[in-house]
Amino acid sequence: MKPFFTFHSNPVRKSLSPWKTISVFLTFSVLFLSYLAFTDFKSPFKDSSLEENYSSLRQSITQGGLAQFQKDKMQLKNQIIAILNSPKNEDEETKASNIALYLFPEILPNENFEKQAALELWAPLEAEIEQKPRSAKARMLFEELTSNIWNYENPKITNAGLSIYAAETLKLYHAISSP
Repeated sequence: MKPFFTFHSNPVRKSLSPWKTISVFLTFSVLFLSYLAFTDFKSPFKDSSLEENYSSLRQSITQGGLAQFQKDKMQLKNQIIAILNSPKNEDEETKASNIALYLFPEILPNENFEKQAALELWAPLEAEIEQKPRSAKARMLFEELTSNIWNYENPKITNAGLSIYAAETLKLYHAISSP
């Protein structure tokens, strides 16, 4: 009589040789590095001179003082006005509008639905902070500015976060208002 169950031992499969393992690893590594080399990873503030000028405003306040900041800010404003008046492409116009929203809302077109909120909620606070930098009053105004921008960008607390332009503006005015 034959047993009902028979146990067959599976033959032990040979694993890949160390050289095959290394060659597979190297192949995938080369493919991954090639992907990185040919894929365009762009920082939002590394792309254009417009955004470089925007992000460098913080350096101008810390290294050059208020006079240098105001000079650089005026240059950025003129650059944004030129772009909004005759944009080269839609991407450039969008970036200029986003920067203008937080720093120069008065130059936005009247049909821009965010213009009025910017003029009421943060433009006056920014102007006052610039008039009295590094003071206790500037610090209080900065806290109100932060609150207004956060509330504007996140009316519901779900998915809380700031746009890169709002965050950069808050970093800038933090530097101006800090004693």
